[in-house]
Amino acid sequence: MIILCYRAGSYKSVAVERKTNTKSIGCEYRLIARQISVEKVWKVIRREGAHNHDMFKDLIMHPRARRLTLEQQSQRVRLERAVVQPKEQIAFLLQEFPDILSVRPDIYNDKQKGRKEYLNGCMLIQALFEEMQAKNYCYDIRYDAKDQICSLMFANPEFIALAVEFCDIVLLDCTYMTSNFKMPMLNCVGITPFGKSFLICTAFLQREEESNYVWTLLALESVLERRRNGENPRVLVSYNDSALLTLRIEYSRTRRGYCAGGISIKTFCQVQVHFTDGDEWEEMIADWSALCYAQSGEVFEAQWK
Repeated sequence: MIILCYRAGSYKSVAVERKTNTKSIGCEYRLIARQISVEKVWKVIRREGAHNHDMFKDLIMHPRARRLTLEQQSQRVRLERAVVQPKEQIAFLLQEFPDILSVRPDIYNDKQKGRKEYLNGCMLIQALFEEMQAKNYCYDIRYDAKDQICSLMFANPEFIALAVEFCDIVLLDCTYMTSNFKMPMLNCVGITPFGKSFLICTAFLQREEESNYVWTLLALESVLERRRNGENPRVLVSYNDSALLTLRIEYSRTRRGYCAGGISIKTFCQVQVHFTDGDEWEEMIADWSALCYAQSGEVFEAQWK
């Protein structure tokens, strides 16, 4: 057996050139070991070459020493499933394993390694479809002219069953903040009679425009109709003009309304930079609240002027 230094060899580029770093600098140091059959142990019989780099002064600087054990990996996976962030995972692991040497980049590396093993050579979208089929998820796909996926809607079957019973009010909320795919993510949220909210379905859209809203709502309606022959939601709430225009076309008998909270947050973010005086800002908030929560159309028009 020949044991090489972890900095031996050189970086081998692949077909696609990427900006990356490598620790391989052609170190020629190596150990030649042989197994003794009687004792069944390995014995170093010769050393060759020399290190062409400085040696580590602390064990924590060596990547091998910072690797997670199987027990630590299992604990990290449990923390990840509990939606614990990597920087907080380190704190939990240090409490349970005081001698651990891993740092945050090692947690990310272990996460990436586990993800690669889970995919087992499959594409991410292929693994997603297999997972949804295995868990009996309801989903619908929309393709563009080039036969590429441009929209995807999926829903948990348990939430669909809940939506069948409580589909009087549906809130439409589209966000960009939590989407790693650089696509608008539309959440359709239902409300129970006890005032509790639940996620009916999630859709990744190509763009936040009317046609995509129409497709999402029709896909959701198709899923609900498979479970029952019921009516459309009585109230649909959104803060997006495109969504409300779609609702006016597709759900002419359904009441539609703006989400005052979502509009207020967006408005405050846009106009706050123009107010330097605290008193003027407080006055603006008071006027805006009176406008949003006007009791009638006449009061709204008067407040608007």
